Amino acid sequence: MKNKIFNYRIILIAVLSSFMFSSCLVEDDELDFGDSPVLVQFENSAVTANFIKDDQNPETFTYDIPVVLIGGKNQPISRPVDVTVSVDPSSTATEGVEYNLLTKSVTIPAGETSASIQIEVPSGNLDPFDPKTLVLDITSSSETVSENSKTSVDLQAACPFDITTFYGTYDATGYG
Repeated sequence: MKNKIFNYRIILIAVLSSFMFSSCLVEDDELDFGDSPVLVQFENSAVTANFIKDDQNPETFTYDIPVVLIGGKNQPISRPVDVTVSVDPSSTATEGVEYNLLTKSVTIPAGETSASIQIEVPSGNLDPFDPKTLVLDITSSSETVSENSKTSVDLQAACPFDITTFYGTYDATGYG
């Protein structure tokens, strides 16, 4: 009889404990990790941007570098976010030669999660064997700036490819 009462007590304690622990949890179908800060950062910490270099027809390209919002509730927010960037001294690319910074500040509109800083790249000034690196840094924002506030863009020249200058018969294998 004593063992039976002891077993009932253990079962009763286990059942009551499970109710106590489950009552402290968030609803099963609702995820709530709390409010984390909204952070501003570049979409990529590093990227290689290739530009066709044709000495006979030099071209200037416009290139977008996305700035994004992360954190919060991972949803667009209801207010615009102002972001200002500067060129980091570690850049090997020279402004006015390999690039021109078209926008030094951008506003991510309310309801959006990204906007782009634009640079202009005169491909005629790039060397395919000596790429230059542009490093941008987010210097200020109306929201918190992420620890990952820099991005590096390798400005790489790519020579045009004219298949008519190749002679002979070629077979491609191992593709697909």
